[in-house]
Amino acid sequence: MHPTRKTAGIRVPDSIIAQSLIEAMGNPIISITAKIDVPEENDFSYLQPDEIIDIFINLVDVVVCTDEYHFIGESTVIDMLTDEFSIIRQGAGYEDVAALLEL
Repeated sequence: MHPTRKTAGIRVPDSIIAQSLIEAMGNPIISITAKIDVPEENDFSYLQPDEIIDIFINLVDVVVCTDEYHFIGESTVIDMLTDEFSIIRQGAGYEDVAALLEL
């Protein structure tokens, strides 16, 4: 859920771990985005995995580590509440989405 909207987002990750978990469970996974206060010079999206683990280790039940993670930027967000879909935020995968929506 978005904090100021009454909508839910659906993420389709290009991650073998996420896809394997979804397949094993046989259902979508409900999760939230981890929001933390990080000084501007230490943008959270560019922290190293060990730094992320240090921040969240006492706040989560499981940490899955992999050598195959590559942050590609913020996700593309599509508004699908009407018959005419629109891009709310351009991000990773935007070109593919735009081609599908013929933008």
